[in-house]
Amino acid sequence: MCYNGQFEVDGKEQVLVAADVVQDATDHGELEPMVEAVEKNLGELPVEASADAGYSSYNNLEYVQEKRLDMYVYAGQFSGVIGEEI
Repeated sequence: MCYNGQFEVDGKEQVLVAADVVQDATDHGELEPMVEAVEKNLGELPVEASADAGYSSYNNLEYVQEKRLDMYVYAGQFSGVIGEEI
């Protein structure tokens, strides 16, 4: 059993705007629920977000593109995809 804390912070105000604890070892499936938690808590989607490489997946790239969210994440495994339409 593992616990994985998820936290979203407002970059300007430096306050938590969403948090959760999940039992998944990776972050791949956590981007969408956390963005939706931010939207629920603040009444609007974030304009941009940053994340570590654990959030780097094709599903997350498609999700941020669909939501028109500027995402800053390590994209080593997507080096041939970045800057192109998915």
